[in-house]
Amino acid sequence: MRGHELNIDDEQIGTGIHQVQYQRIGNDYQWDYVKSPHCTNRHMHISDTADAWAKVRFAGHEISLHGVLGPDCGIASVCIDGRQEELVDYYSTEISGESLIYRSRELAEGLHEIMIRVTGTKHPSSGGTAVTIDRFAVRMAAPCSVIDISSSTAGTGMNELNYNPDHWGQEECDDSYGGDVLLSGHVGAEISFAFTGIQVQLYGRTGPDQGIMLISVDDGPPLTVDCRSETTRGNVLLYTSEPLPQAEHRLIASVTGETSGTGRSIAIDRVAVSSAAAMVTQIFIATARRFQAIESFGASSGWSIDPIGEHWQEEHKSRIADLLYSQDKGIGLSGFRFYIGAGSTIVDAEDFHDPFRRVEVFQEEANGPYDWTRQAGQQWMMQAAKARGVREFTAFTHSPPYWMTKNGRTRPAAGPDTTNLKEGYERPYARFLADVLEHFRDEENLPFDYICPINEPGWPWDNAHEEGNRSSNDDMIRIINALYDELQDRHLPVRIAAPEAATIGHLTDLGYLDELYGNEEVRAKLSQMICGHSYFSDNFEKEAVPLRRRTRKALDAYPDHAYWQTEYCFIGRGNGQTRDYGMTPALWLAKLVHLDLTILHSAAWHWWLSVSPGNFDFKDGLLYTDWIQPGDPENIIESKMLWALGNFSKFIRPGSRRVALTGPEHSTGFLASAYIDETNQSVIAVAVNDTCNERPLLLHVAGMQIASITAYITSDEPDCNLKPVLCAQGEPFTVPPLSVVTLVMKY
Repeated sequence: MRGHELNIDDEQIGTGIHQVQYQRIGNDYQWDYVKSPHCTNRHMHISDTADAWAKVRFAGHEISLHGVLGPDCGIASVCIDGRQEELVDYYSTEISGESLIYRSRELAEGLHEIMIRVTGTKHPSSGGTAVTIDRFAVRMAAPCSVIDISSSTAGTGMNELNYNPDHWGQEECDDSYGGDVLLSGHVGAEISFAFTGIQVQLYGRTGPDQGIMLISVDDGPPLTVDCRSETTRGNVLLYTSEPLPQAEHRLIASVTGETSGTGRSIAIDRVAVSSAAAMVTQIFIATARRFQAIESFGASSGWSIDPIGEHWQEEHKSRIADLLYSQDKGIGLSGFRFYIGAGSTIVDAEDFHDPFRRVEVFQEEANGPYDWTRQAGQQWMMQAAKARGVREFTAFTHSPPYWMTKNGRTRPAAGPDTTNLKEGYERPYARFLADVLEHFRDEENLPFDYICPINEPGWPWDNAHEEGNRSSNDDMIRIINALYDELQDRHLPVRIAAPEAATIGHLTDLGYLDELYGNEEVRAKLSQMICGHSYFSDNFEKEAVPLRRRTRKALDAYPDHAYWQTEYCFIGRGNGQTRDYGMTPALWLAKLVHLDLTILHSAAWHWWLSVSPGNFDFKDGLLYTDWIQPGDPENIIESKMLWALGNFSKFIRPGSRRVALTGPEHSTGFLASAYIDETNQSVIAVAVNDTCNERPLLLHVAGMQIASITAYITSDEPDCNLKPVLCAQGEPFTVPPLSVVTLVMKY
């Protein structure tokens, strides 16, 4: 829901609705008013005083803050309605005006307050701590009908203005909605308006000579509205009601006779009424216009699955397998990622203090025997996934076995070396990986489809407390060549996946696309999938959309290749720290999946840890446990992230195709995408409602006769984990606030 936008300039100073209140101590403002050519109206407010604040009361469902970035700017905190503060960084290497600093999530339509506070903290590269305010922009619901205040609308009926003409008079106003306003300075003078709808807004004139009025709806508690502002302005939104039931209502505005300026009069311009019909989101799906084929949704079995699979009771680890891989009892993941360990349990036990970050290795020395009982937990889980219908298996590793590395460790030392793999060990490394692949195919009846021999090669890895290895592009090409030759010699039909870029940006910034896929000889040895990770690309207000669009444009140079998002969890941001089983991270995950599928055209989307263990306090798992060692309770904690991913994975099955959908924008708090599954004769729409409002949704599928529609809801309600609800065809379906909903339309 976007609706109208109202701009609040920094000089609209006051304590009323849509005015900026700047902190002052005594007669001293803590903010300076300065001219600036970089601002919307050539001026701004600026402060570097720690804890100086500014706040705005506003009526709407979203607010954004705009200001000037620069090399002397620091960190501010932003708070909505007294909730948890969010930090925003004003630093930029160059002065950048009219910049979007912050945008709130979509809020319940109504009255809210935003507060900006100077923290007094510098960005590491900044020369100062300054914070600026240029303007605010408030979004409010689009009205379905507008009633202009004039003599022609006077009366006592519906949608008419009921007032005493002895107390109210008309006055011309050039910037009003209809050219005039109704004006009164008579204490106690009232004007009432009867209407049918779900929300009402009152517009009027503000200025230095305007006073204070009271507004109430349906005889509810009156709200005080201060109409004073530094300059005279017409057609200003003075009041927005809370959402109302679709019924008859009455608004009453009255003159108090009080003032915060030089006068006490009230000037009313127009009334806007929203009805339920105006709030319905129309979505149009065209199944004839098709995009990428979906290959899998998955998660890594790394780290915690080995000890869990080895030590847990059968019924408990089977419950994990059901939740992850069963279409009937869980979220039906269709891809399995098996981590091939490098032996940190042997050589890095002291340095990798967390036992869940150490991994066994199948072969402990050159030409030594293989111990296939190692990594037993992952082997058990892979068989369990296969039994539950998984047909796509990927093997990946972070480091060569320790005995193949230059420092004998499973992470590199600091220094100039581009890789920790010993010189000339590309073929032994390839033989080791091929031995593992061949064993699982021949002895375990678990043939891998893909092998990823390199992971996040752009990070240095020398300070990591987990297995890892950096690689230059030349290092990667040598490994790819050796592994390809080894697989060909053995007739192993396993495809090589690369480069497992640590971030989306590394695909272009570090030359992976040009040097791997732009090289015809190397490209011919790789699978037709380009792998990247979505870490550090999840700032929805700044880089998330433009970064994906730039990357998609670069990927378009390789039209025969599909993009796979192969790893992501919450790191590197404030919301990424500490466990959270609720809807906040679940909605974040769902929005990121949406962007990767719709902008990057991801053919696969894989989460990092399938299970996060007891001594991990991060948002890095779909399932969680407090278990650390044998003897601890084998508890399983389901997160809403699990079920939100299930809104995609359970219904968008391998072979489905994304199709065109016209409706919500990428930048809103309400997102939707659509898919067709011809095998199951279904059209699937996934809606993400990251707002505090219900969203009536009406679906239109071009050229298809839909037989039935079932919605599957994931929300904060305890029983809403893909909860099925049968929908009436041809009628709007209400998407609950803060929810992810999949609508399955059978044809």
